[in-house]
Amino acid sequence: MITHLEATDITERSLRAVWRSDMSEEVRVSLHRGAEVIHKPIIVPRLLRPDPMSARQLLFEDLEPGTKYEIVVEGSGPARTHTVTTRRSP
Repeated sequence: MITHLEATDITERSLRAVWRSDMSEEVRVSLHRGAEVIHKPIIVPRLLRPDPMSARQLLFEDLEPGTKYEIVVEGSGPARTHTVTTRRSP
């Protein structure tokens, strides 16, 4: 089950989704803008050794500046979501 989800390294055109899970499992990560799916679910395979303290991450690029996105991470439990806005152009 996903225990933590956040966005880091947020720029005008990219963001990094970072999550933790309490067990080794395959997860699906997608990015949405409103009702539109910007990046279809990407399957991230399970780790060979479970390490709940180890964060996993995925970089999303080619995004629009100043736009609100929702990261969705789905594993064995309920999906976790996190809303983030990319930085605006100066």
